[in-house]
Formats: sequence, structure tokens, C-alpha cells
Amino acid sequence: SHATLVEIGSTAFKTIQNNADIVGLKNQTTLKKMCGLQFLKKTNHTFDVIFLDPPYTFEPLAYNTMLSTIKQRALLNKNGIIILEVEEHCLKNLNIDILASFTLVKKKRLGNTMLLILA
Repeated sequence: SHATLVEIGSTAFKTIQNNADIVGLKNQTTLKKMCGLQFLKKTNHTFDVIFLDPPYTFEPLAYNTMLSTIKQRALLNKNGIIILEVEEHCLKNLNIDILASFTLVKKKRLGNTMLLILA
């Protein structure tokens, strides 16, 4: 198995890099230091699991762009899932038509954060 991890923050990127080394997963990971949305627009790979955990200062409407990019570019493998972490107050900004293009598998509240699992 292989994981591609995308992080734009320098400190977090270094931490991820070091942790992959420490746990012996350096050869099973690809690290990209860039904006997640830009990665989704440029990647030529497809994925079994896409975990979207944008920063809490993230533009709420950009979730729609991320989800529509995944759908339009067919980045999710058959039987794949998207795990979307979103602050509860940002849920109202999610475009219902874009969400409807996925199947909601599960919704879980964690404090002020919602996890949506989409297929």
C-alpha cells in the first residue's frame, strides 16, 4: 500500500516527513508540499481514500471546489471513500448538488467538527 500526503505548511510538512521516517514508512509515502486543491487539480493518480482536512481558516466555499474536482477528474477509485473534515458552521456552504453526486456513508460530530464519509 502507498499513501500520498499533501501539506502546505512548512512545520507540519517537516513533522509528517520526520514521522514517516521514524515509523519506517518513508518508502510507502509520497509527500507533496503544496495546496491540497492544487494537488487535486494536477494529480494523475486515483485514490481509494481521500482525506480532506483543510485548515480551519480555509475558505468554506472551497470545499465545493475540492469535491467537484474529485468528481470531475474521477480521482476516487471504485469503492473508494472521501473523508471530509469540516467545521459545523461551514456545512451550510456545501453545495447540495455537489454533495448529492456522492453517497453519504456516515456523518459524525466531533465537538464543533463534522466528519462526512462520502462514496
